[in-house]
Amino acid sequence: MSFFPLVASVIERHAPALSGVYVISAKVQGLLRPIFVGRSINLKQRLKEHLLPSEPNIRLKSFIQNNQCWYRYTHIPNSDCGALESYLIRELSPVFNQIKPIIPFPKLPPKTNPLESLLKTLRR
Repeated sequence: MSFFPLVASVIERHAPALSGVYVISAKVQGLLRPIFVGRSINLKQRLKEHLLPSEPNIRLKSFIQNNQCWYRYTHIPNSDCGALESYLIRELSPVFNQIKPIIPFPKLPPKTNPLESLLKTLRR
């Protein structure tokens, strides 16, 4: 999967008008890091909307306007987009997908892989 510059002309040429999940990235300390994960029933349209003044995520809009960003996507059925988007947000922790709670959440135990737990149980 290639990275493409987050520019309207590139989006028009490379992004499909199909459902899927996308990741917007930017260089942070010299490395390309994911900053936002999204899903859409029309990737081309949604990616272009991120470049418009009407972009609802004000922090993301400001960042995109002031920094060079790239995107990558995968086309999958719309019915699978929510699960993949949630997984990528959980695993990548992109800064512009984080919600700042009014009251702090309690500390949760570290993520555990259910397969590792099952393997430990089977080894006993």
